[in-house]
Amino acid sequence: MKHLTGSLILITTLCLAGCQSGKVQPAQQEQTATALPATQSVPTISATTEISSPSALTKRTVKDSDQRQAVCNDGTPAVYYFKRGSGADATHWLIFLQGGGWCSSGPSCAYRWSSQHYLMTSQNAPNTMQVSGIFSTSKQENPDFADFTQVFIKYCSSDMYSGDAVQQVNGMQLQFRGNKIVAAIISDLEDSSVTPSPNLKNASEVLVAGSSAGSYGAASNLDWIASQLSWAKVKGVLDSSWVPPLPDYGSGVREPMPGSADFYNYFSAVADSSCAAANPSQPWTCLPTLELHPYLTTPVFIYAEQRDPVLSQIKGITNPNDPAQAAYMTQYAASVRQSLKAVPAVFSPSAGIHTALADDNFTAIQVNGYDFQQILGNWYFGRSGPVRVIAGETP
Repeated sequence: MKHLTGSLILITTLCLAGCQSGKVQPAQQEQTATALPATQSVPTISATTEISSPSALTKRTVKDSDQRQAVCNDGTPAVYYFKRGSGADATHWLIFLQGGGWCSSGPSCAYRWSSQHYLMTSQNAPNTMQVSGIFSTSKQENPDFADFTQVFIKYCSSDMYSGDAVQQVNGMQLQFRGNKIVAAIISDLEDSSVTPSPNLKNASEVLVAGSSAGSYGAASNLDWIASQLSWAKVKGVLDSSWVPPLPDYGSGVREPMPGSADFYNYFSAVADSSCAAANPSQPWTCLPTLELHPYLTTPVFIYAEQRDPVLSQIKGITNPNDPAQAAYMTQYAASVRQSLKAVPAVFSPSAGIHTALADDNFTAIQVNGYDFQQILGNWYFGRSGPVRVIAGETP
């Protein structure tokens, strides 16, 4: 059990991207002692700097959440945050899925409940959400997306927005309804009684985005969302869910992870339909972004950090400063670059920072003189500049 309680339990309980960007801060965490080790959020560049022009979004509660089973782990109604766009960009929408790790077994879900309860409930969710990065209202910081209509989906299902199940954990009934949460919110955004016109039915463009666990969720739901919004041009941007096809570091008992049957079955996960149809005997292989990517028909942009300090934990890294683990991380970076060879639109730094879409890392991290914001904008708008920028490759 050393490996389980050492490295991989971290990824299931860590506050992956979206906690800091959503301003749901660790002060909300319950500090109840548990049998599992404490974990720390991975710092980002923006964690120690003042966000200069965050966007303020207003909370909404999903309509008829109980009847639609669009609920958090603890049964509280799912919530999301909304802000109308302005000018010509008002019909251009950004729909973002917040990250925050996951749990995929009784022990890890019990630990998550005691240490990061705010990621399993909408109770005490703030009435407004301050978000920067691609949400920034500054035309200087965010010239391409500042005026988009913005939707920020709060993560509270612990299932990468893929689940449709109930599990008993320490006498508690936990709901894993991420798939239904996404469907309900898309429906609410089209419903004139919830979102008066102009609403999602009037959208001309929609960018579906997510960071970390939210990135996995955006990938799994992307083609379905595009099929529901046939009148709009839909694209996706997936931030920090690209795990390279490299053998794991170390060995031992491992927590169920994306790509495993146990992980898939714990949530009764709903996978991308085309990938699941192509892999009927192993639909669980459709949850990891790298394996799903070839099946996506919706245009998608990939952000893949070559030395991701959180995703490398999936592979068994606990101390990247250890010489043996540092050598493995060099292989990890090379494997990321190799796995991106056929990806047409990508920003891949080697900064050792997890997530960059919804915080100041959107412009702070540079590769070959370009930042994420510039390359994503080139791709999204079809500009003449580069759309593939990968550290370690010749420009």
